[in-house]
Amino acid sequence: MPYEGTCLCKSTKITVDAEPKASYLCHCNDCKQASGAAFSHLISVPAAATKLEGPIGTFTVIALSGNKVTRTFCTGCGSQLIGRSNAVGDDDIGVYLGNIPALSHLPITMEFYTRDRVAGLPIVPGAKQVLTQ
Repeated sequence: MPYEGTCLCKSTKITVDAEPKASYLCHCNDCKQASGAAFSHLISVPAAATKLEGPIGTFTVIALSGNKVTRTFCTGCGSQLIGRSNAVGDDDIGVYLGNIPALSHLPITMEFYTRDRVAGLPIVPGAKQVLTQ
């Protein structure tokens, strides 16, 4: 620790100075649309322990769940860096795991919005399954 990473174009640096609380997949339709993938993979960390340096933008939306979700991204390449949801409060944020390779070894502990899982995608063994958030 600290754990460091960058966006795809390397213009924005992210530093997490805390151990992740969880590693999770989100199968909600908003995450699928925002990422262009079957799910998003994030780690839960304290917001106060996370620092971004470089060009960033934010996009806030009321998700299909009714939760307010703010995604922070690099304005240079569009890589998603952080996700915040009022469903979990202000203390914790989700950091998109693909930007911090040193944490890719973490086991997935939860899967959210499993009701929206893409057909054929298996359940992660041992991960808590949550239909919604």
